[in-house]
Amino acid sequence: MANPDREYLSDGLTESIINNLSQLTNLKVIARSSVFRYKGKDLDVQAIGRELNVRAVLVGQIKQEGDELAINVELMDVQENRSIWGGHVSAKNRRHPECPKRNRQQRFRKSCA
Repeated sequence: MANPDREYLSDGLTESIINNLSQLTNLKVIARSSVFRYKGKDLDVQAIGRELNVRAVLVGQIKQEGDELAINVELMDVQENRSIWGGHVSAKNRRHPECPKRNRQQRFRKSCA
């Protein structure tokens, strides 16, 4: 079963990356509605690149073990089948245990961020 908090984070990060990369005028960035159909599927990155008619695909993964959250990303050149760039970020969950789970429609309270 999917974790709703992780799904929410994943979707938010994806939208943010798409929106920010779209600001680069020399870069072709595929719309969110087109790329979300691949979410959660174990597909061949080269096949996705061919379907979307792009040279590179950014793939990512969010993992959580206990209070540790890890985000891995890799930019793949789908024509050459090679990695262009990769990155990893990990952090501990800093939410205070006494704070209630946040409502997705509300902003984080500073004390529970």
